[in-house]
Amino acid sequence: MFEILSEIFTEFLVGIILRIFVKFIFYRICYFTGMLLTPLVTFGKYYPANMSQIKELRQSQTDKGNKFSYVRGKRKSLKPGVVSLIGMISYIAALVVAIIFVTFSVSYLQDFRNRYIFL
Repeated sequence: MFEILSEIFTEFLVGIILRIFVKFIFYRICYFTGMLLTPLVTFGKYYPANMSQIKELRQSQTDKGNKFSYVRGKRKSLKPGVVSLIGMISYIAALVVAIIFVTFSVSYLQDFRNRYIFL
């Protein structure tokens, strides 16, 4: 009986810790990166909305045919979730480029060593 309760408590605790960690990573770090990259990626057409402006954004108009952006005056703003997604995509792209670079550089170095270094 005690083993079952401890197992349930452990799974619950691990689930809460992982959820907090993922929310922190996604909403904080990826949001900040997406906040920097959004004007660059959209060529200045959209700007990131602040997380504190969510209620104000819901009261403003949505962009025509686009449920991910809002229009306030002349400025179009993307929702914070979309901005975080842009940040996460940039991290994933950087990771893929790094893996490709390391893979090819290691194979190149091994080939260079086999051809030109006689040890």
